Amino acid sequence: MGLFDFATDIFSDIAGNDILDLGSQLVAGFSSAGFGTGQNVSYPVYGPAPQPPAPQSFPVAAPAVQMAALGMTRWAVRFPSLWQAIQKFRAGRINMTPEKLYSALRKFGPQVLTTMIGAAAVADLIAYKATVKRRRMNPANARALRRSMRRLKSFSSLSHRVSMQLGRAGGSRRRRGPCRTCRKNPCSC
Repeated sequence: MGLFDFATDIFSDIAGNDILDLGSQLVAGFSSAGFGTGQNVSYPVYGPAPQPPAPQSFPVAAPAVQMAALGMTRWAVRFPSLWQAIQKFRAGRINMTPEKLYSALRKFGPQVLTTMIGAAAVADLIAYKATVKRRRMNPANARALRRSMRRLKSFSSLSHRVSMQLGRAGGSRRRRGPCRTCRKNPCSC
């Protein structure tokens, strides 16, 4: 039974010998081209799917400890492209910080900085500047100064109490050496 044998049955009932000859020529053409049913077809044999490598076990540590072990700062996890750009500068012995890059962004514009560090790093830099606020000291903050003086005073009183307690614990220290009266050590008078 061939691939198109059903076609000969259909065409023989409808039109007669002309269409039957045309159908058999089509079937013969397909058979000679290698599409017949008598051909052995070989399919590729696939082996078992490769297994991914087993995950390595690392000791569980806090994220801050892991970042410190890698030499990363806290913001480097949130902005990896910016971190990599800064590390490239540091590999070339240029001390670069996000603040210096932002200063260059304001000075030269994003196009120049994009050619230097890439578009992803510039986007990370803008997001960094929007979320990470720079802490600076306000020396004219009287409330903070009063708070610091109060803390210093309480620390001073606490350290004084500790030194007094240590002075009492030792008791009165005796002088080493012979007695001045009887000239014996230990004293016999």
